Amino acid sequence: MDESPPLKPRRIILHLIGGPYVTIDDRPLVLPEGSMRLLVFVSIQGPSNRRHIAATLWPDVNASRAAGNLRSALWRLRPAGVELVASTTRTISLAADVLVDVAQLDHWSDRVLNGRATVDDLLTGLPVDTFDLLPEWDDDWVVAERTRLRQRALHALEAAGRDLLSLGRHADALTSVLCAVRADPLRESARRLLIEVHLAEGNRTDAQQVYASYRATLRRELGMEPSRQLAAITFSELAMSGAQPTPPTARPTGISRPGRR
Repeated sequence: MDESPPLKPRRIILHLIGGPYVTIDDRPLVLPEGSMRLLVFVSIQGPSNRRHIAATLWPDVNASRAAGNLRSALWRLRPAGVELVASTTRTISLAADVLVDVAQLDHWSDRVLNGRATVDDLLTGLPVDTFDLLPEWDDDWVVAERTRLRQRALHALEAAGRDLLSLGRHADALTSVLCAVRADPLRESARRLLIEVHLAEGNRTDAQQVYASYRATLRRELGMEPSRQLAAITFSELAMSGAQPTPPTARPTGISRPGRR
C-alpha cells in the first residue's frame, strides 16, 4: 500500500515592518483589527498575562469589557484555519510555527554586533523601510520596540561598514554606511564612518563634501553644528592626506540686529 507523502508545513509569517499583516505560504490572511493587535502584542512582548494584555490593548474600557474584547479577539482567530497563538487560562503567546520578520533582522544584528558575522552577513544591505516598524501605530509599547529595532539595526550597519572597511572592501563598506545615513541623516557616527571610507579610498573631495552636507543638514534641521571631534577628525585627516581642507567657520548663535541711532 502506497503511503501518502507528508504534508509540507505551511509557512506563516507575521510582518511587522511596513505592516502589520500575515501571510500563509505568501498569501495574505485578513484578520479583524482586535485579533491583529493581539497577535502583534504577543509577538513583541512575548508570553503575557491575559489581564495585562486586555488592560494594555483596551485601556479606555473597564476590566470586564476589556476581558470580553480579548476573548472576542481570540475567538476571531479561529477561522484562520491555522494556530496563530497558544493560550492557557492565564497567558497568551505567539504560536511556535509563526515566524516574525523582525526576528530575522534581530538575528542578523546579533551576529554582526557580536563578531560572529560571515562575509555574506556583512554584505547584507538593509533597505530604509527596514526601520518602518508598524508605521501607523503610536502605542507606547510599539514606539519602544521601534526605537530598539532602529538603534540595533543602525549600530549593526555601522559595525558591518567598519568590518568591511578593515577587509579593504571599500565599495561594500560604502553601501552599508550609506544605508545608515539614509535611515538617519542626522546620525553623526554614520557620517564619520562615511568620511573614513572616502579617505581610505583617497577620495578627499568626497570626504569634505560629506562633512559640508552634514553641517548644512544640522544647521537646517536643528540649528546646530557638527561636534568639534568630527571637525577635528575630518580636517586633520584631510591635512595629513595632503588635501587643502576648508575648515568650518563659527556660526553666530544669535541674529544680528542693526544698532540704534
